[in-house]
Amino acid sequence: MRCAFLIAFFCFTLLSVETQSKEKCLDMHVIQNAPLGYYNKDNKLVGMHTEVLEEIEALSGICMRIRLMPYARIWRSIENGHHDGGIVFRSPKRSHLVEYVALIKSFKTVVIPKVGKQIRTYDDLSSLIIGKTRGTRLSDKFDNDDKLTTLEVTNYKQAVSMLNIDRVDAIAGSALVLSYQLSQNKIPVTSVDPTNNFVIGEREQWLQLSKHSKSKVDISQLRHAVKLLIDNGTLSNIMSKYYGENWHQVNQ
Repeated sequence: MRCAFLIAFFCFTLLSVETQSKEKCLDMHVIQNAPLGYYNKDNKLVGMHTEVLEEIEALSGICMRIRLMPYARIWRSIENGHHDGGIVFRSPKRSHLVEYVALIKSFKTVVIPKVGKQIRTYDDLSSLIIGKTRGTRLSDKFDNDDKLTTLEVTNYKQAVSMLNIDRVDAIAGSALVLSYQLSQNKIPVTSVDPTNNFVIGEREQWLQLSKHSKSKVDISQLRHAVKLLIDNGTLSNIMSKYYGENWHQVNQ
């Protein structure tokens, strides 16, 4: 009887410790969009943001639960405190919702037209139908320009597909992500040239935490972890893995 009691007590203690450990983990999103976050053929969660968060977890010692989320759901969840945060572009209109923990990287935002369409000046954009992902902010000027014709899509892959069937004349977004999607979708070279792009701005990806989060963490540990991630070259290696060795040139 005593033995059975001890076994039951031991199991209960382990379960309690495990539960407490999970409760202390930050619930972090990864944007559901390759190459930021996706499931590979082995049904394993991979992607640039996935690996960056895993490295931050290891370097900071702060436990993280990572899950995929469509971009359109992220901000409502953050606002309601349904999850703790993740990596996402900095947005002045949403600064009241988050704590900016650390800058990950600045990314050029571009418009890439189909071959045969020329963008020499910003004014040329008004003659095009431009595909962009729903809810994504690209630049203040672009986002607030009512002279532009944009078509919102769920993700970059869909934008690329619409470009390929002539539903849109151009696509807009992060230079690196668009370059990745164009290569993955194997769009014919005659259809589009990723190097023929028009830079419309630059956006900063930050590690952000919801101001409505109930989790208590030492933000200085996270900031130090991001600094180490950048200084020791790990971030650059992760980006090369997903965007190719020439990602620096694409992001110029």
